[in-house]
Amino acid sequence: MLVSPQKSRWLFMIKAFVVPPAWLAMLIWSFVKVPSSKGLFEQHSALSSSAMSYAWLSALNSAPGIYSTLAVNIPDFTRYAKNEQAQCVQ
Repeated sequence: MLVSPQKSRWLFMIKAFVVPPAWLAMLIWSFVKVPSSKGLFEQHSALSSSAMSYAWLSALNSAPGIYSTLAVNIPDFTRYAKNEQAQCVQ
């Protein structure tokens, strides 16, 4: 909170170059590590009826959870706007 986003720009530049190769390496590692006979699409669900419905609804409700942090911090982001019009996404 004490460091402004403008001063941490170099950190995000490093992240932009490090994250894509790391993601690709993890993806390739996971494909190599899992044998083809035990792939993701070969497995079948052991859930049925209400247990499956609960698991599906739980997964569906967890998807918007990644946006809650952004929604809560919108006032923090808008304080850097130069005027009221700059706060709106155009």
